[in-house]
Amino acid sequence: MLSNAKWTEADLEALLGQPESIRREFKSGRLVEENPESKWILALSEEVSALANTEGGELFVGIEEDRKTRPRVALALDGVPASLAPERLQQLIEGNVSPYLPGIRVQRVRLSKFSDKVVFIIQVPQGNTAYQAKDGRYYGRSEYEAKFLPDHEVRLRMSRGRTTRGLVSLRILKVELSAEKEEKLRSQYKAQYEHLLKTKPDESLEAHGNNERITNSVVEGFAMVLPKTKFCDFGWKAGDFALKGVDGKPYALADVRGSKGTLVAFICNHCPYVNASIDRIVAEANALREIGIGTIAIMPNDAEAYPEDSFDNMKAFAAEHGFTFPYVIDETQEVARTYGAQCTPDFFGFNAQDELQYRGRLDASRITPVANARRDLFAAMKQVSQTGHGPAEQIPSMGCSIKWKD
Repeated sequence: MLSNAKWTEADLEALLGQPESIRREFKSGRLVEENPESKWILALSEEVSALANTEGGELFVGIEEDRKTRPRVALALDGVPASLAPERLQQLIEGNVSPYLPGIRVQRVRLSKFSDKVVFIIQVPQGNTAYQAKDGRYYGRSEYEAKFLPDHEVRLRMSRGRTTRGLVSLRILKVELSAEKEEKLRSQYKAQYEHLLKTKPDESLEAHGNNERITNSVVEGFAMVLPKTKFCDFGWKAGDFALKGVDGKPYALADVRGSKGTLVAFICNHCPYVNASIDRIVAEANALREIGIGTIAIMPNDAEAYPEDSFDNMKAFAAEHGFTFPYVIDETQEVARTYGAQCTPDFFGFNAQDELQYRGRLDASRITPVANARRDLFAAMKQVSQTGHGPAEQIPSMGCSIKWKD
């Protein structure tokens, strides 16, 4: 079990002289400072793959190790440039380890003896399948370092992902599928999987469709419950709240409910996914208001640990981007937990009866805008406004993980 405790500089100092282990790896800050991004992210992806494929653990970036000893021991805190944001580092790691590994946490600790250096602690959970590094290879930890996994070990770890919660088993044969076909199957099997868990939890589901079997990558898409966001729990009733807005007023659900429905969006100020899409979010909120859908944006992050998300910065962010809807802070994070929010941005679309009907993405764009992208959120909420029901097929939102206090 990974520790959720926040590291301090004193904690890092106490590691000096300590050895690496099966669950602990040190990397000097020179790795980042002296190499191009492609090279150092490859090295970090190998270590994350190794930890995930073994017992999980912690990767410290910015701690120089004594390379003459076996196992290597922590020698000094040399740090990495503070200009590297933890969200950017997490994004790079998540994008270069395959399949998606939920539960990675990145913490940054500033070093007092340097004005511009930090140490990153990357907490890596043990995975439930086999995880590849950026180079397409599988790694594990042996003799206190990352080493290639032999084929039989890879197959053993892949078998972890063929049962979910010990309740549902999936039989897999590899076939080649087009991206369009894979996305269609992914949506189909998500619905089957969710229905099975609710109605027949002790039975097995054999994944098939038109006499075709799905690839392991498709299985990862739904058997792991798509950790970007959870499935849309159709009919779940919106939880009420009382949260302070940047205008100084308190807001409850009734204050923002539209005649045809409500959009609750979990966002923040600093996440690159939010920053890349915020103007489109505002535009869609304005368009939704015209068809009777009210909007509220909730900032759920730990603002003490991430001062970019402070209440004062929320005010500036809302003013800069012309918010026409309330922007409120969830200081206790109770609302985010009640809703089951996973990332920023994360969208919850409700009908006029406060029943959840949409839990998908804004559109196909992520950090880089996609030209002429379909307006998924608007189209879904327009359907909700007209019929009271959201689309059966929804593509989950993707963004920065919510920064929990514990």
